[in-house]
Amino acid sequence: MRTSKTKAQLLKLSMLRISLASYVVIVSGIIMIISSFAWMTISQNPAVGALGFGIQIPGPALVYETWDGSFADINNVEMDENGVYIIKTPAEFATVMALSTDYKMYGVKNITIKIANHLDMAGLEWTPIKIDSYAGFGTITIQGEGHCMRGFSAPMFEGGFGGDAGIVIRDIAIVDSNIVSKNTQGSGAFIEVLDSVSTIELDNCHLVRSTLYGSRAGGLIGWTAGYNNTSDGAVKSYVNIKNCSVDGCKITGSGTVGGIIGQAGANAWTFQLLENCEVNNTTLTSTSSSNKGIGTMI
Repeated sequence: MRTSKTKAQLLKLSMLRISLASYVVIVSGIIMIISSFAWMTISQNPAVGALGFGIQIPGPALVYETWDGSFADINNVEMDENGVYIIKTPAEFATVMALSTDYKMYGVKNITIKIANHLDMAGLEWTPIKIDSYAGFGTITIQGEGHCMRGFSAPMFEGGFGGDAGIVIRDIAIVDSNIVSKNTQGSGAFIEVLDSVSTIELDNCHLVRSTLYGSRAGGLIGWTAGYNNTSDGAVKSYVNIKNCSVDGCKITGSGTVGGIIGQAGANAWTFQLLENCEVNNTTLTSTSSSNKGIGTMI
């Protein structure tokens, strides 16, 4: 009897082990399915995942709105209840950006743009946009919403001038662009020069698989400077660059060269913060005879 009972117990134990093993296999399978789905979501949704900062690594799967070089009717560009322009095409982007070039003509002081699609800007040679507070303009804000823009032939912004001017850019990547800057002071994919501008913010902005050639050349911004002459309109410039990256690029300048900023001004009223930024797989070259002044970040 004792032997039979032992065999029965062993049989029950074996069945229990088989049940537990089956349960583990089933649960593991469910976890793998969930993980695969999550990975697909991260890799396919441009607003989630990739680059480590929330923007998808651009590839052939992305669908871009292309540009024929024309401009849109500003009255037909969608605007939400908060006065934010919803940009769906390169023509709309170019049209709304132009509002900031002449405040007196358009009567617009501050502009906020929300990018709704991936945009291909290769349809026409791009003219960098200048934000000038002396012309009456204030701050332009671009909310990229995790989208990519490609095909830029020149920097997005010439830059800003004057204490009331500001540029804020968030959640966007410039990719697959061959950018040539004609500005002799500074050259960057997003902004060439910031001269006595009070507010500059780049958050989750990226330059990917692109080339940039200019003077003081930086992957994102060329040159920054405040102005501390209190008898002549002194301006404190606050430059905040967070969660940004440059990856797979070639940056060449005739002066100082940096992965993020080409030259950070040493003026006492220039305040610069770089936080959680990266430069990877990128070649930095200065054509200056001294070949000095090259920095990974600045």
